[in-house]
Amino acid sequence: MRTFVGMGVRSAFSQVLKIMDIDKKGYASREDIQALTLDQLKQMANEVDGDPANTEEYEFALFELNEVR
Repeated sequence: MRTFVGMGVRSAFSQVLKIMDIDKKGYASREDIQALTLDQLKQMANEVDGDPANTEEYEFALFELNEVR
């Protein structure tokens, strides 16, 4: 997954708009944004910041000492 900084603002916006614009209108209305599911919000967050350390899966993860760099 690419990060927001590495992909550029325009590209990140395009990827997020694809998630929000379900009807393929070319824009996202207030209703589109209000209807976003939790999974869609997570997908958008991953497009902007693909760092897995910022996910709930890692919040309670246990790591062995040899797994830490």
